[in-house]
Amino acid sequence: MHHWHVAPALLVLCLGLGAAPERAIALEVRRATGAEACPNREGVTALLVTRLGYSPVAPDAADRVTLEFRAERDGLSAKLELARAGQPVRSRELRDPDPACGPLAAAAAFAIALAVDPQHLRATPEPQPPPAVEPPALAPAAAAPEPAPAAPPSPPVEEKAEPPIGWQLGIGGAGVLGSAPDPTAAVVLHGGFSYRLFSLGFEARIDVPVSHAYGSGTITTYQLLGSLVPCLSFGRFSGCAVASAGALRASSTGLVGSANLSAPMVALGGRLAVSFRPVGWLLLTPWLDVLASLTRVTLSVDGAPVWATPALAGLLGLRFSLAPP
Repeated sequence: MHHWHVAPALLVLCLGLGAAPERAIALEVRRATGAEACPNREGVTALLVTRLGYSPVAPDAADRVTLEFRAERDGLSAKLELARAGQPVRSRELRDPDPACGPLAAAAAFAIALAVDPQHLRATPEPQPPPAVEPPALAPAAAAPEPAPAAPPSPPVEEKAEPPIGWQLGIGGAGVLGSAPDPTAAVVLHGGFSYRLFSLGFEARIDVPVSHAYGSGTITTYQLLGSLVPCLSFGRFSGCAVASAGALRASSTGLVGSANLSAPMVALGGRLAVSFRPVGWLLLTPWLDVLASLTRVTLSVDGAPVWATPALAGLLGLRFSLAPP
């Protein structure tokens, strides 16, 4: 996903606001969860006063401007809507990766000010003159001391809000190759947390039992595994390590000495994943795993080997998750 800062003049062109001055608007400002660093209605009004030299906000004005700040996964967004009598509502969404919201709020205020009264618009805030300092009274027969130069004001320190800790809960399915004598499928339950570029997932995997004919009988196998999945994300893409542990379950029917057995399984590997957010809280994540088996199991019938776990196994899956934007 691309992010960008847009020059204020271009913002006005994108919104399609007219050039005729409108000196009064009804202003509504909304801040969604995660966008608390953005200014409220009074803060946006102050930005407009800085740009115009007066406040254009009037509750009973015919023209209405709605400004909504929202937190996105990769920064902040601001949606501007202008409603004028007899005209269709015009809107535009702006994005900025800076979580402090200062540049985004300033750009939005500039666009509103230019739409309201372009003749009084100030390109930059006018500096305030320093307060006059009266010199101290002179003592009799004493020379007046030279006034010390005033120290320059300290620049304001802009505090950046920390990004929130995200979470996911989901379920998915995968095709599995190398965990049984024949290809099979698996159901994967997923949960996890994320902070900035790092995420940590927890998964439970249940393979669909698969039966393999041998002689006059069949051998049925499946795996039950739990996995720890730490990841680093770069935009939509993620690279992960996968550490899995569990058991291989096998049973035979129709053979001499039919039995059930369970053997421990441990595997390490990597994952490539890409995430898409089609709507709201829904996150779709296709992924590909390549796992190396650290424990090798061989199934034998009457001393003759039937199947052994291969050195590598692969999964190709798709997960549906609930995750806050």
